[in-house]
Amino acid sequence: MRNARLATEAKDAQALALAAMGKTVSEIAVDLDYASHSGASKAISRALGRKQSADAELHRGLQLSRLETYRRSLLPLLSGRNEARARAVEVLVKIEEREAKLLGLDIAEPAVTLTQENLTIVVAANVNVEAI
Repeated sequence: MRNARLATEAKDAQALALAAMGKTVSEIAVDLDYASHSGASKAISRALGRKQSADAELHRGLQLSRLETYRRSLLPLLSGRNEARARAVEVLVKIEEREAKLLGLDIAEPAVTLTQENLTIVVAANVNVEAI
């Protein structure tokens, strides 16, 4: 199963590379033995999705590392009893809020769940129902 997934990912990456070189989806389908241009198109889409996901994960890791550096630089200020301590606490709270967002810890819980027979509609706390 894992080998098949790796083979698919490798073929998807080839399709993306060929597209980046200017080949058409039909040409990619022929070159990589897809049954139709649709298969090549889906492969390119999957490869782009994985690349964006990997890029986002790398960026998230860099951001978390920076936030940890900022946190460590503020910790010595917490031992004082002055305005610097109060400001350090404010900034540390903002750092923790940013980390929570980066890690997906701030995902809103559903505010309302409506069920009618087999249809379930979940309305998140931050969604304007009239816009749906």
